[in-house]
Amino acid sequence: LFTLIIEGKVEVTVGVANFVYIEGAFSYYGQTCLDPELALNSMENEINLSKTFVPDFSVRILSNVLMVQISSAYYNSAVRSTKLSLNLTNLSFKTPLDNPPKTI
Repeated sequence: LFTLIIEGKVEVTVGVANFVYIEGAFSYYGQTCLDPELALNSMENEINLSKTFVPDFSVRILSNVLMVQISSAYYNSAVRSTKLSLNLTNLSFKTPLDNPPKTI
């Protein structure tokens, strides 16, 4: 899950060295799980070990927290719906703005 902390404090422990720090509002975790390539592979194969997101961190809530969590399935569904509503024929995860025309 991608998680965005809107309000409150969390403690983040990272890596083998167990580096610990405190984060607050507008910090986010798990953005790798929204990777389009990872999402496409997980749709094709429920258990795709070569492309499974494995976090190297843990997050512990320290106070009352308001957060938003988005699964890769919901994220990719929203991306596809948006592209369909814009009548884009190519359903890849790139939009025309990702590859602007070259200027001569």
